Amino acid sequence: MPANYQIISTEGMDVLPGLWDSHVHLMLGGHSNYIHWIDQYGDRLVDEIIPASAQQFLAAGVTTVRDLGAPLNETLTVRDRINAV
Repeated sequence: MPANYQIISTEGMDVLPGLWDSHVHLMLGGHSNYIHWIDQYGDRLVDEIIPASAQQFLAAGVTTVRDLGAPLNETLTVRDRINAV
């Protein structure tokens, strides 16, 4: 054990590993029309929509997702910003 380890009591709590979701659509925000989202909100994907969706997944305990629809460059940009924090 490292010399600077910290004991965290989990007495009375449930501890789960981070959950994975292997089929998500971070750009849709509950809407199923890709063309609508790209036309109306395409310029907001990186700074607003994809990060907001990622935060919603994290709040639900999902720490890893595989996006099956958002534009790759935008998704990777958001991923890299999250990893840089």
